[in-house]
Parts: sequence; structure tokens; C-alpha cells
Amino acid sequence: MKKLSIYAALFISAISCNKSERATENKLDKLDASKRNAKTELDDSGDILAFYEFMEAPVNGKFGLRCYQTFRNPVPPATASRIAEEKMDFVGAFYDADKNIIPGGTITFGKINFFTNPKNSYVYDMSAYAASPAAGPRDRISQYWAHGGQTQAITIDPNPGGAIAANTRSTEQATTSLYLPSSIALKPTQMYKEVLWNNNFFTLRTTNSSSYDIYWYPDPDNSKGVVIAVEYDYDFSSLFLPSSPSGTRKYYKAFRVPDNGHFTLSYSDIAGIFPNANPPFEALTTLTIGRANYSIAESPDGLAKYGVYATTVLETVLRVNVHKFGLN
Repeated sequence: MKKLSIYAALFISAISCNKSERATENKLDKLDASKRNAKTELDDSGDILAFYEFMEAPVNGKFGLRCYQTFRNPVPPATASRIAEEKMDFVGAFYDADKNIIPGGTITFGKINFFTNPKNSYVYDMSAYAASPAAGPRDRISQYWAHGGQTQAITIDPNPGGAIAANTRSTEQATTSLYLPSSIALKPTQMYKEVLWNNNFFTLRTTNSSSYDIYWYPDPDNSKGVVIAVEYDYDFSSLFLPSSPSGTRKYYKAFRVPDNGHFTLSYSDIAGIFPNANPPFEALTTLTIGRANYSIAESPDGLAKYGVYATTVLETVLRVNVHKFGLN
């Protein structure tokens, strides 16, 4: 998801330089179904699970804890807060043999119990939760992702209790454990920036180099790598940079790389997201970096399997400045 803060900060920066731009809407950006380089379809640009082929099929339920962060744009000084927005959510559901959503019991992710929501067609979300017995007096649900970097116990109870009869293959609780990857934290002082509208922006400039070095703090306990995606949306970019290449849909290129804290992004790697480009041009892209972990919880009787996962994603803006004679 492109966050409102990305649009707002850019809009303020543009106005400060007397640029007149039309307003933009806060919307959930859907990736085009015909996009290239994805192993499966994504629901939105923050959904990195398409790059982790983990979900056994069929499963009798899927439950996930997700954290989204937006890095401030323009890039703030070292003394300022660098996270413009942070949001945590939970989503999940039980399914019958026909993949219809059905009621279920309590889902425990470490220190949080989640409950089915009849008002939301029995989907699990952040509207119905409480602290689990594992939570201490100092634990706050809103700060749950502070436990990133830790392994948490997971319990899946398919029995809704009360007058609602269970309709799953098994009524037995399934348990597993899940390592919650640490939140993504960039190292902005090591990343190249240029001044745009009197503010600093991460910039890939082809006259300096045809590549861009991205740095972040690695998670030594994350064995599943990170996903780095660059998305180009003409509607977004052209609001601020008139020379943005035209496009009729969103284009992106993504990579799954080791979580070692550094990745060199070549312009040649992402040139395809500008299909109608005619250098020289400038464009604003959305840079997404994410981690995910997952597990399968199986009921003791072997009749049901549930997918559980945790993802953490950070988004920021990467300016691409392509010069006609600067490509090498």
C-alpha cells in the first residue's frame, strides 16, 4: 500500500517550490494481474508472500500478522523521526472444503488472542482481540511488533463454541511456533541522496552510476531473505515530475535476496518498468523492502492444516533520474 504520508510529504515539498500539482487520493494500490516477475498474484504492493512458496494446498485456514511502515520522504535529518506511519494488522479465516469462510475459535499469536468477527463475515481482524495469558502487565497490543525478532507460540482453535457448531475437518487445536522477523530499518546515511524541491530524496542517477546501493540492518535470525520491489505508477509519478514516462498500468520488478543488509540495484534491472521511456527523464518509484516468515500448523489428528505467517514491510520513495548519455 502506498501510504497517505508518501503523497502528503511529496505534495508539501512540491508546493514549497511553487509547483502546482493536482491532488491525489489515498487508495489501496492494486498491482496489475498481468505484471511480470511475480510467482503468484499479489493483492497489493505490500503483500510480499507471493515470493515465498510456502502455502500447502489445500489448507483449512490461513492467519497472518502484518506490519507496515512508511519511511519519511523527503529523507529527514538523522535527529528526526524517520518513520512517517506504522500500522499493524491481522487477517485470517477458516475455510470449509469449498473454500467458504466459516466461524472458528480463538487464534493465539504469542501474546494476542484474536476472535472471529461475525460482523465481518467471520474474518479475523484487529477489531476483535485481547491479551493472551502469555502477556505481561507491561505488554501493549499496539506495540506488539516490538516483539519482532522473537519466536512466539501459535495456537489455532477451530471450534467456535457456543451455539455455533464447528464445520471444519477437525475440531482439535493445532499448535506451532513462529519467528517474527524484525522490522525493516534502513541505513539512510549510507544511501545516496539528491536535493529535489529543496529536500533530500533517495536518487538513482545514471550519470553517477547505473546502480543504487540499498542498505538496511539485517536480521541474523531470518533465513528466508528479504523481498525488494520497485514499483512505477505513472499516475503517482506524473503528479510531481512532468517528464515521467507514460504508462497505462503499474509496473514493477522485484527480487528476493539474502538478508545481509545490502543490495545493489542496477538501472538495467528495473529499466523494464518504464516501457515507454525516452531518456532523459525523471520518475518517482516506490521502493518496498519486506521480510516474511511462515509455518504450517497441523491438527493432532492430521485432518486439518493451517497456514500462519508474519510479514513486515517498509516503503519509501526512490527517485530515478535517467540521462540520455549517462547509461553504461
